[in-house]
Amino acid sequence: MKGFEYEKKYQLHDHQVQVFVDRILSLGPIKTYKTSSRDCYYYPKNLSHVLRYRYGEGKSEFTFKQNVEDSFSLRKELNIDLKDCDQKADIEGFITQLSYLVGPEIQKKIEVFDFPDSELCIYEAVSKAKKLVCLEIEAKNVADLTSARSVVQSYAAALSLKDSDEFLVNNFDYFH
Repeated sequence: MKGFEYEKKYQLHDHQVQVFVDRILSLGPIKTYKTSSRDCYYYPKNLSHVLRYRYGEGKSEFTFKQNVEDSFSLRKELNIDLKDCDQKADIEGFITQLSYLVGPEIQKKIEVFDFPDSELCIYEAVSKAKKLVCLEIEAKNVADLTSARSVVQSYAAALSLKDSDEFLVNNFDYFH
């Protein structure tokens, strides 16, 4: 599904994190690692989409994100990999020339669990005023939306998560 992302997000409380880490590890990820990032958001006045600049351990990227069909799970997403250095000032100089507004900046601590067909992440995101702990299940290496939904649903079921548990707010809206 090039150019699209399908994921579901579930808000966790601090005391639930280790429970879900253990459940995920019991599924046998092919790779696990911890990382961190700083995510800076920018948006047009009509809020039709957001742009995100992410900089963190070995990663610097600029992303266009737009919800599709009023869905919190399906997004159009286009990424541009940037040189591996902090380019926030350059990005903001460029963005403000296009009349974008500067949105929230959040710091994230992320634990990633890679599977052949998905990426599961547990992260803590913090801004100056708020904190959010979430589990995300994102389909990867799938041919179509039906396959993506099936992959995400199978991991949610394996982790005893229900659709009613889904956190229907993206990071930009939560921290904005």
